[in-house]
Amino acid sequence: MLRNKKDAHQLVESSLKDINWSSLIQGRTFYPSSTAWEDEVLYFLLVDRFSDGKEYGGFANLNGASVNDPTAKRKTPLFEIEKKAWKANRQTWFEAGKTWCGGNIIGLKGKLGYLKRLGVTAVWLSLIFSQVAGSDTYQGYRIHNFLDVDGKFGTREELKDFVAAAHSIGIRVILDIILNHVGNVFAYQGGPRFYLDGKQWPCKASDKRTATQVVYRLS
Repeated sequence: MLRNKKDAHQLVESSLKDINWSSLIQGRTFYPSSTAWEDEVLYFLLVDRFSDGKEYGGFANLNGASVNDPTAKRKTPLFEIEKKAWKANRQTWFEAGKTWCGGNIIGLKGKLGYLKRLGVTAVWLSLIFSQVAGSDTYQGYRIHNFLDVDGKFGTREELKDFVAAAHSIGIRVILDIILNHVGNVFAYQGGPRFYLDGKQWPCKASDKRTATQVVYRLS
């Protein structure tokens, strides 16, 4: 079954069986994987903390033009450590670091020139998959759909545009993925349960809008 993604006006698969694989690979030329990953210059970044596409000053775009002046979209000057270090309220910064800061895929694309001039050949993104609604996990660890991009980071189209732009300048893109756990999408009936002896424990969806009683088996 497909669900409608309102913000992107497109259908998003909820299961691998919904994907039309033939349409994805037909007539496509795929960017080759590295023959020796140990020779790549890898740059890992936390998407939420990297760029929101609004900063200016101290870097150049993909075409080499300096991004030094504010515009209608770029209103945030880069942090100047010599002038601003140790002047902000510590508690304010500490609290701000506990939640979303606003970094997104559009911001990543705007910094490809910066990454290229650093000598980066492969960029590794933190988790960007769609999370449980209301999650405060800017790291991306409360996933509920591995086939979609979380709206706080952007859309699937923006991700494809970013990857295509990165490939065009010789930068590979690695997507982080966590398969051994997801967001809090269910709860055990009667409270916490111990994982023991392959027993069956009754549980239900934590979201009452889609709640159906299921049995979770640990083997």
